[in-house]
Amino acid sequence: MEAADGAREGTVAYWILKSEPEEWSWEDQVRAGVDTWDGVTNPQAVRNLRRMRRGDLALFYHTGDERRAVGIVEVVREAYPDPQDPTGRRVLVDVKALRPLPRPVSLAQVKSEPRLAHLALVRQPRLSVVPVDEESWRLLLRMAGLKRGGPGSGAPGPSPRVRCRSTGKTRRGGAGCSPRAAPAPACRRSTCRSGPA
Repeated sequence: MEAADGAREGTVAYWILKSEPEEWSWEDQVRAGVDTWDGVTNPQAVRNLRRMRRGDLALFYHTGDERRAVGIVEVVREAYPDPQDPTGRRVLVDVKALRPLPRPVSLAQVKSEPRLAHLALVRQPRLSVVPVDEESWRLLLRMAGLKRGGPGSGAPGPSPRVRCRSTGKTRRGGAGCSPRAAPAPACRRSTCRSGPA
């Protein structure tokens, strides 16, 4: 959920980050682990970078002759000024390689799927930082051969099981807990390993 000032409350957003593989490839990102996403000059793409929050996930997309999503990265540092930009308009984010896609998803596959026709990847092909809604993200991951909620998949999984403080019973998402006793804190993402029972 995004507020008028652009701040989001506790949600993960999804993106596509495009890169020329000759300039910066998935293999380069994997070798680097965490690195700066730079070189974005289009005003709309810069606005999208500014909207990114720590923990957001993105498909790493090779442009040029490949035109396909090949991996998943996570935003680990939110937008900060590009020191190479004297105008002060451009920003950078830092991203971390999470995993390759078992099956890369080509632009042709995306275009052939009617449920993805609304994506800026299809409608604005020159945009280098593309927002993706949750339903489309899940579909793209299925096309890539990733199961919903698998570790490192970036796919939202089922609500985590939490233990009610009032009853001591374990419930999915805290359903059935009394209003006076909130469920124990849950992990924000399905890939969290240190969450409640």
